Amino acid sequence: MKVSQPIRILVFVLFGVFLGAAGSVALGATGLWWQARRGPSSSSSTPVVASGQAKPEDALNDLKERVDLYAKRADDIERLLSLLVAVSTIYAIALGVNAYAQTKEAGAKVDKLTAEMQKSAEETKREIVKLFPLFEEIDRQISLTMNGLLTILPRIDVSEKSYHDLTIKEREEILYYEKSIAATELFNVRSFRETRSGIFHGLGNFYALKYAGELRREDEARERAIFYLEKAIDLHPKNTGALNDRGYLALSIYADPNFEEAKKFFKTSLKVDPEQQRPLYNLAWISHKQNHFDKSVAMISRALETAKWQMARDNARMADLYYQRACSLVQMALSTSIAERAHHFRKAVDDLMKVLENPNTDWKTTKKTFEVDVKTDGDLYPLLGNERRADEVFRKFRDAI
Repeated sequence: MKVSQPIRILVFVLFGVFLGAAGSVALGATGLWWQARRGPSSSSSTPVVASGQAKPEDALNDLKERVDLYAKRADDIERLLSLLVAVSTIYAIALGVNAYAQTKEAGAKVDKLTAEMQKSAEETKREIVKLFPLFEEIDRQISLTMNGLLTILPRIDVSEKSYHDLTIKEREEILYYEKSIAATELFNVRSFRETRSGIFHGLGNFYALKYAGELRREDEARERAIFYLEKAIDLHPKNTGALNDRGYLALSIYADPNFEEAKKFFKTSLKVDPEQQRPLYNLAWISHKQNHFDKSVAMISRALETAKWQMARDNARMADLYYQRACSLVQMALSTSIAERAHHFRKAVDDLMKVLENPNTDWKTTKKTFEVDVKTDGDLYPLLGNERRADEVFRKFRDAI
């Protein structure tokens, strides 16, 4: 524990007082012992008469002399003790003042030494750069490499882009920079933690796209996708994009969707940022596939109350939310009463109308999903013949550009 300077001075003072008092008592006690050992002085001895018997008045006078002598000695001891205490106090104060002066002097020396060390460190740094140009502005070079890689890596949902959408040049650049970023493990790059997490996130998406583009035949690409996304999460546990993509990977990269693994990543992402629509959408999709249609509807309704898909608002994704809720409403209606069923069917058609009215709807993907859902065993098929607006809505979906 570090003791402050005023406390140290006070300790010196008290210690000096204690030494002075102890010395005074010791000196006084020694003097009394020495006098007692010598015995009474000749001037105070009791006179003896010729017959060998002391007179009473002589004994009384002798006693009085002894009392006066002891009183005088007590006064002398008291004065000596006061003098010693005063001297010891002055000595203690002197010690304290000296300690304070030494402390200030030591502090000045430390400040001077620190300044000299800083100057020496700068000179050493310049000498190293002269001898080894490799280290000159190495942090800036690492930053430029990372930012350059981020511009070409896929940072969006892996479902939105295919491997073949990347040009051959982009693929080669990614492979080249992948090796460059691995080399940064040799340096202290803690300050680039979030940037490196973003790069590993992008590399994970790249290899996921590659795996899908190679018709799921390249197991190495699949394992690299998993490795890089999990490394991104390890570096930056609050990287919601990497968490969401890792959850999506659990649904799409295996032969069969791993719902439990996917839910773990989506729930973690939602815990990091509860205002995202994306993890809620995917959790709703999982609930729908597990026949928990009421939970799916509740999650989509919650997502529609938030303002952003993942990092920002995405109007095209609003259509996906309404479409998913429509499917869950239709399936939930099948296990309710006739009155409730009609209500759920009407709400489902209302949601489908929202999809039609959205100018940002991704019709290429939506129509492909819709054609599956209107088949006999599809999610939307029960609307036919049970909701008068359904036929018109379905026709508009088919005619949508």
